[in-house]
Amino acid sequence: MDYSHTKRVADFPTYGADDWNSFRDWLIDEIITELIDFDKMEMGAGSVSVALCLAKRRSIAIESEQQESALIAQVKVLLPVARERRKIIREQKGGQFPLRFN
Repeated sequence: MDYSHTKRVADFPTYGADDWNSFRDWLIDEIITELIDFDKMEMGAGSVSVALCLAKRRSIAIESEQQESALIAQVKVLLPVARERRKIIREQKGGQFPLRFN
């Protein structure tokens, strides 16, 4: 299922739902996109900032503090997975990690 048209956090599937795995994979891909953007801006990528930037970029409505907390919690859990998946993709493509000299 394509979740790119989902415009409300309330419409996201919950853990254990039949489409949870496909949603999780979609969310990981979206987190990777945010991580790339954060790297380009040379900003740190914490779960709160990634979740809120993802919601803003995708125009996803967060209608309550509870929904915001749920989205942040999902991103917090999946952030290490997204970082690892991004690393694996880089290695498979033969790319090197960017070097920064401060």
